Amino acid sequence: MNAALTCGYGAIMDPIVQGSLQTPDGYWTVEVIRYGRARWYRVTHATTVVEERASLGTVQRILGDAMATLEPVQEEPGADNGTA
Repeated sequence: MNAALTCGYGAIMDPIVQGSLQTPDGYWTVEVIRYGRARWYRVTHATTVVEERASLGTVQRILGDAMATLEPVQEEPGADNGTA
């Protein structure tokens, strides 16, 4: 899901996943995406993307009480996180 986007000058840039958070049960995942100077969130429930390019307020509305249980996802050493 790492689609390239065109910035204002016609250059192609890939969005970068800066980090992710997940509920302890693993059902909700929130990824922090950066594209140039813009930042947004991708909300996933199990294997379904619920919201792409969400604001923080939208993430809070979708997750409700589960928002308070989010924990950082620990990357395994050498794992490809799409920032290469």
